[in-house]
Amino acid sequence: MPDLATFQQLYDEFKAEVLAAPADRLNDFSPGSFLDAFAAVAATASQGIQRWMLRQVMRAFVSDAMGGDLDYVVVDRYGSEISRRPDESDTDYRLRVDAWLDALGRGTPLALRIYAESLEAVLSAAVTENVQTGQTTVTAVFDDTQATDDAVRDAFIAGLDGWRAAGDAVNLTLTPVV
Repeated sequence: MPDLATFQQLYDEFKAEVLAAPADRLNDFSPGSFLDAFAAVAATASQGIQRWMLRQVMRAFVSDAMGGDLDYVVVDRYGSEISRRPDESDTDYRLRVDAWLDALGRGTPLALRIYAESLEAVLSAAVTENVQTGQTTVTAVFDDTQATDDAVRDAFIAGLDGWRAAGDAVNLTLTPVV
């Protein structure tokens, strides 16, 4: 949560603005004075406005929205495919949305390329998909002075658990740097 100004900070800001003005008679901030009371009212109103604005901003994020606001923001961003189940809590719904987005992301060629390139010794990777056969091929160039093709293949396969929710096969072609 962002740092919101405290009552005292808002009061002091108002006082500094008033005292910086050229008028000579606006300088009595003693307790109970008109300016003291007005500064307190302004600081209180400002705090209320800050809290209201923060609540409005929080409603726009899946991580912070609650209840109907959470339902709205999820459907607005991701469609009705991932709408809330009956009697599902906000926390459970957020977890399901996160898992759904993770599974969705893992099925993209970009995600596979980034994953392959994150492996030690892999210098670059390319992904091609054959929609007709359902085959995806990752071609990776690796530094054979850092790892063997078996080590890279084992590391790649170990990290594929849970990828490709649709069940498409992922083939790996390795090319050592010569």
